[in-house]
Amino acid sequence: METGGKIAIAALSGAAAGLLAGILIAPASGRETRAAIGSKVGDVTTKIANAKDDLILKFMMLKERFASVSHDLADDVKDAFLDEIEALEEKIKGSSAKKAVKKAQTALNGSGN
Repeated sequence: METGGKIAIAALSGAAAGLLAGILIAPASGRETRAAIGSKVGDVTTKIANAKDDLILKFMMLKERFASVSHDLADDVKDAFLDEIEALEEKIKGSSAKKAVKKAQTALNGSGN
């Protein structure tokens, strides 16, 4: 792990430990402290659930976009491939016709001699 990452983890760990120590040392009864901790845990749980829902939504949107783009790309590739096949067929037809005309001309010229 990089030094910056280690420092960030250490800072977050220190902040969490300080927050916990502050709550536990605060001049409140045990019942109030537990209620405060429970409330904070509930808030964090809600935030995590919301973040999870947001990530799922973003993932689904990206999945739909990828499916659309990949479908469009597949159509473009298919169209380009069919265009190339058509062009090759035209070349083949043109080449065969030219060869047939040349053979006929050669045959005509050869029989006229």
